[in-house]
Amino acid sequence: MRIQKKRIKDSPFHYSVATRVRIPYLKRYLDLRPGDRVLDVGCGVGYFTRLIQEKGVDALGIDVDSEAVTAATQYTVAHFALGSIDQLPLGDSTFDKVICSEVLEHVADDAKAVSEICRVAKEGATVMVTVPCTEGVFGSRIKSICHNEEGGNGWEHHQREGYTKKQLR
Repeated sequence: MRIQKKRIKDSPFHYSVATRVRIPYLKRYLDLRPGDRVLDVGCGVGYFTRLIQEKGVDALGIDVDSEAVTAATQYTVAHFALGSIDQLPLGDSTFDKVICSEVLEHVADDAKAVSEICRVAKEGATVMVTVPCTEGVFGSRIKSICHNEEGGNGWEHHQREGYTKKQLR
């Protein structure tokens, strides 16, 4: 019996304003082309991985949360793996493009995480990172939405409020 995958519009993230705001940037800056090998680090339930897969690329989503990885398989035929950003179970210089969206603020050693991303990215690869901003009108106050420490899975806990532009560089 063949299991029918859910449509991307069935994902709750399809209706998230924060997610929808990132989509045009993802499309513009990654410049996805058929045959690209793309890694979605901290993919969660795989929303961006699914968008990438629809562009005809070889996409891999990786997340530390086994429940998220299991849920991700419901929404896409892309490949998913269980793994931590600070020790990616992947070979050196493997990916043409890497996405790391809203992940670094959750990681204790963000410098090691960035080092791992660079290790698995090919020379000249495009790496797209998004994080909460601690500057501007909203600052990081918006991060508190759906990120409480009580009753969650623990992976959503923030190690830091976010980053300034200077800190991210």
